[in-house]
Amino acid sequence: MIIEIPALPPSVNHYFKRSRNGRLYLDAEARAFVEMAQLIAKQAAKKARYKIIPAGKFFYLVIGFEFANRRFADPNNMLKILIDALQGILFENDKWALPMVAKAEITGRKHTTVNVLAYGREIK
Repeated sequence: MIIEIPALPPSVNHYFKRSRNGRLYLDAEARAFVEMAQLIAKQAAKKARYKIIPAGKFFYLVIGFEFANRRFADPNNMLKILIDALQGILFENDKWALPMVAKAEITGRKHTTVNVLAYGREIK
């Protein structure tokens, strides 16, 4: 199943903020990305009659990022919030995920593509 998200996830280095009492919370940009990614994933899963991948089975997440210009976050630091947003919608537990950033290009737009493949299937 392929999911197209018309935004980039925020970097793990920037999406947590600390409150006055010391507690960590997601900042507004991160919260907005999570909500958008979850909505898109739920709609795509419903349309495709997708069955959630159960815990205990490895699976691939083949991820592609498109950047607006040469100033962008480290793609590896963008994976955590993206994977956390999709947990419970496409797969039960992200500890079984085998993420791969297969594409990172400067195209003039901010865009994320996620392809979820069951373990053992051919990756194209």
